[in-house]
Amino acid sequence: MGEEECLPLIAGGGLSPTSNAWEILCRVAKLLGRAWKLLFPLLFIYLITSTLLLFGNYITIMPLIVDMVKKLFAMKTEDPSSSEFLALLRGIIEDIRELAAAEVGMMLPSFLLSSFHWTAVINALAMAAKKEKMTFKDLLYKITRTWKGLFSTLLYSNFLSFGYIFFWLLLRFAFLFHFGHYLPPFASSAITIVPGLALLLYLQMVWTQGVVVSVTEEGRYGLTALGRAAELIQGRIRLWLGVYFLWILILMGYCLAISLLLRSETNQMIIMTANLLPSLLLAVFSQAMDVAFYYECRKATQKETP
Repeated sequence: MGEEECLPLIAGGGLSPTSNAWEILCRVAKLLGRAWKLLFPLLFIYLITSTLLLFGNYITIMPLIVDMVKKLFAMKTEDPSSSEFLALLRGIIEDIRELAAAEVGMMLPSFLLSSFHWTAVINALAMAAKKEKMTFKDLLYKITRTWKGLFSTLLYSNFLSFGYIFFWLLLRFAFLFHFGHYLPPFASSAITIVPGLALLLYLQMVWTQGVVVSVTEEGRYGLTALGRAAELIQGRIRLWLGVYFLWILILMGYCLAISLLLRSETNQMIIMTANLLPSLLLAVFSQAMDVAFYYECRKATQKETP
C-alpha cells in the first residue's frame, strides 16, 4: 500500500477539515484496536526482559548498599585518625565506585531495550494506521531496519533535553541573581519560567514527533528526524496542546485511581500489579497518540502542498 493511501485511512478522508483533539484520541483508540494482536506480545516480552534487568540490577547493587551501610555504622565507633577508620572510608569509596559502575552498566541495556520496544510499538501502530496486515516475523524485520535510527534520535533528544533544562536553569539563576532584587518574586518568576516552559513544550513536541519520524520515514534519524518533525508541526501547535491537555486529564484520572487504591487495605502485590501494567499501557497509549498526531500532520502538510 502506497504512502498516499495510508493518510486518508488514519485521517478519515482526503480533503477533510483539520481534526480536533478529541478526534485524534478517537483515532488512537482505533489504532490500538487494530494493533492489539501485535502489541500484547510486545508488552509481555518487554515486561519479562525489563523485570529480568531490574532483578539483575537489584542483586548487584543490594550487597554493595548493605556493605556500605555497615561500614558507615562501623565508622561511628572508630577514631577518625585511626587506620581502621581510613580503611572503612576507603571501602565506602570503593563501594560507591562499584555502585556507580553497576548503574552505568545498567543504563545501556535498558536504553537498548527501550529502543527495540518502542521501535516495535511504533511500527505496529504505523501498520495499523495503513491498515496493513503484519505478522510478528514482519515486525521483527522492520525492527532490525529501523531501531538504529530511533536509537540515534532518542540519544539526540535526551542530550538536547538535558542541555536545554541545564541552560534554562542557568539563565534563570543568572537573571534572579542580577535582577531579582529589582522585581517582585512573582514577576521575576513569570519572566523566567513562562517563556522557558513554553519553549520546552514546543521542543517536547518536536522530540516526540522526531521519534515517530525516525521509524516511519526511512533515512530520517537523529537531527534529520527532528528537523522533519519541526517542519511537520508548523501551524499545529494548538492542536497538539489540545491533545496534550486531554492526555493530562487521562493521567490525572489514573493517578486518582491509584491513590484511592493505595488508601484501601489491598494486598501490596495487587497494588504493584495495578500500578505497573496500567503505566505500561498508558505509555503505549501515549505513543499511539504521537503516531496519530504524526499522520494528522502528514495529511495537513500534503493538503497545503500544491
